[in-house]
Amino acid sequence: MYTLFVEGGRLKPLSVAGLCALGLLLFCGASTWLVNAQQPVTPEIEVPPTVYAGYDFYVTLRVINDSTVYSQATGHFWVDEIEEIPPGAIPNLPYEGFIIKFGTLVWTLRFTWSFPSVGTHTLRFSVDYWIDGYFEPTYHVSTPSISVEVQAGPPPPPPPSYTVVWLRYPSEQVRAGKMIHLTFSIRIGDASGPFLKSNKVRIVVDGTDIEATCGTKSGSIRINTKGEYYRWYWKTDSDLPGGAYSVIVLLDSAELARISITIVSKI
Repeated sequence: MYTLFVEGGRLKPLSVAGLCALGLLLFCGASTWLVNAQQPVTPEIEVPPTVYAGYDFYVTLRVINDSTVYSQATGHFWVDEIEEIPPGAIPNLPYEGFIIKFGTLVWTLRFTWSFPSVGTHTLRFSVDYWIDGYFEPTYHVSTPSISVEVQAGPPPPPPPSYTVVWLRYPSEQVRAGKMIHLTFSIRIGDASGPFLKSNKVRIVVDGTDIEATCGTKSGSIRINTKGEYYRWYWKTDSDLPGGAYSVIVLLDSAELARISITIVSKI
């Protein structure tokens, strides 16, 4: 377990590979998270440890709220302290920033960004939010700035390609509280390739804190070697808000596939 400095002098535990510089710059094997955890709304920003000039890289913005705040907020993405609208975000016209809607306790936006040349840049994510619909007062919370060192040269060779073949999944809406049965196979290369058996396969459900790993305990992903497939049962909470949820299959930290499941609220 490692710790990470956050604004206000508090320390937040975080599983990362190593801390290289106090406060602003942190390298790890998969990604970097910087968090302000002193308010009911917590913004987070994730970038890869290595960025190459002229090549796209993923940026993930995430906001966690404790359900005591108003259901809409305004996000601000800062590149070298100049505000930008991330690809895929809804601009908060005629005002600045972009719209964040808290359909669940966790809001996530993932997009690609790039820098054309070698150099040092900063990224930051801030959020304006309110306690109720009267919009007074406005509360503000921000991650610290993270330093991105853009390097020359091509990116490392791409990892082996995989194809996820979905064998069982709900094709219709599912009412909250029901059990969802998911079965899939992971093939090396295309769908006719050999079966990949790996305990490093994970499943996350976007917009929730659900994460499943391979194992034998309840809620784990089961591997059927003879049948060459993975099986996972998702027992949805009865109070799960209605909406479309992305079930994402990962190998280590690499996303292999995702499928959208529509939940119908009981309310």
